[in-house]
Amino acid sequence: MEASSEAGQSISTEDQTVAETPEFIPVFTKLSDIYTDLDGSLKDVHEGRYLNTTKRFEQLYEQKPEFFIRSPARVTIVGEQISSSGFKDFQVPIDQDVVIAYSKHTKPEIWINNIDMALFPEEILDTDPSQKMREEDTWINHFLAGYKAIMRSTTVEEEISRGFEPVGMKIFIDSLIPFECGLSSGKSFIMCVALLTMHANGLINKIDNQEYVKCINQGLQFIGREHDKIDISYLASKKDDDLDLENSDQIDQINTGNTLKGYSFVISNSLTPSSKFMGLYTRHKKRVVELRIATILLAMEFDKNYDISNAAACQYTSLAQLQKANNWSFEEMLSFIESKLKRGGYSKPELEEALNSSNVVIDLNDVEHIYEVWQNNFKFSINETATHVITEAQRVQKFCKNPTPIELGECMDASQESLKSNFDCSSKELDELISLCKENDALGSKLTGNGWGGCSISLVEDSHLKEFIDSVYTYYSKERAPGEQLWITDDIDRYIFSSKSSAGPCVLDPQYCLWF
Repeated sequence: MEASSEAGQSISTEDQTVAETPEFIPVFTKLSDIYTDLDGSLKDVHEGRYLNTTKRFEQLYEQKPEFFIRSPARVTIVGEQISSSGFKDFQVPIDQDVVIAYSKHTKPEIWINNIDMALFPEEILDTDPSQKMREEDTWINHFLAGYKAIMRSTTVEEEISRGFEPVGMKIFIDSLIPFECGLSSGKSFIMCVALLTMHANGLINKIDNQEYVKCINQGLQFIGREHDKIDISYLASKKDDDLDLENSDQIDQINTGNTLKGYSFVISNSLTPSSKFMGLYTRHKKRVVELRIATILLAMEFDKNYDISNAAACQYTSLAQLQKANNWSFEEMLSFIESKLKRGGYSKPELEEALNSSNVVIDLNDVEHIYEVWQNNFKFSINETATHVITEAQRVQKFCKNPTPIELGECMDASQESLKSNFDCSSKELDELISLCKENDALGSKLTGNGWGGCSISLVEDSHLKEFIDSVYTYYSKERAPGEQLWITDDIDRYIFSSKSSAGPCVLDPQYCLWF
């Protein structure tokens, strides 16, 4: 992977290199290694939560947990919706997370309890790695996805030849990540369960980060989310305060510490769920197909021998790959998109003519979900979708130049405008919420995650946090027309909350913690 602050150079995922020295998930011994202390939050908020989890664990199992496993929610500051085109986004792990307390069990069983027992009743699984996923759509499949992903790893296969047997566990889950809101709740849970499985079975120093990432992507396939892959940047910590943005060689090493001192993210839930499976082939998967088609159409413009019916001859699968191969700048890419790709959308006959194809589904059969997308849509916004990706990749480039908070806010605002106008993945509720955030002095505000609902993320001065949250709360409390009401409880922290950047996935050994 390359990152550059020079004009025209893309930050791409196409050329990621594997580190020569294996790296492993860290084990910490104090909460200050994981969370940022904001006005005493380390003691008042985080210690209190872990202490409560410890007490609940003791009530259930009559013993203290041995370790805590932690995987954070993530928000995309810049680079929204560009990874499928081969460009690098910039995501930050935040305080909100999944925490699993556990101890080993003497029986070959996994006892699972959740802090929200009404929604997630107790489950008891055996430790058999080959056990089947449940046929019904249930949360326990996310647990099994993380567990089975590790148990099917190359390392475990090697360990089995040496007599490896999976251990039983007693676990207690506490998650602060809202569901289906663009904060990677399902992904974070699978990552946490996989890390739990590694640590409990003595694999924490045997499965390195590269293999762990492969395991997570395997687990995502188990639940039908193969398009939702992670890369090594998901494991990076963004907590350190002294790593500079400027001249960073790899974007996954870039840290927000200097840029965001004195500022926090505020996450606001629009209360319109951003389901991965709602509008499955008319939303996100449609955009992925549109981007592949944009790549093909541009390649055909500059190579008249480019034949889409010959998959082997179609060497470009992403805009980033096409840009790098031809050494085009972002400005050149945008010029080509504007001059070569029709604005306002293509009908199916127009696309068939542009692609010189009598059967797009057959000719593009290597494009994932082409059949379903083609059957469920009548117009394809090739120009607009590609325009968003390239302008957003430009914003990532700008972010690498050590922006001031004001410049970062401007990037976030520009991102939201493009997500709304070009990528068309905002919603009426998100637009209302983001406008309210901007009216109350957010430096920048945008949607985060899959879009079409979910959460917004705003950059706000720490000194203005309380006033900002109180003002934005009117989104939840105002009267609305019948059928448009937001059903909320009195717990405001569930809907709008501030957060700092944090450590990535990790293990906490609590034996030296005073609260423990």
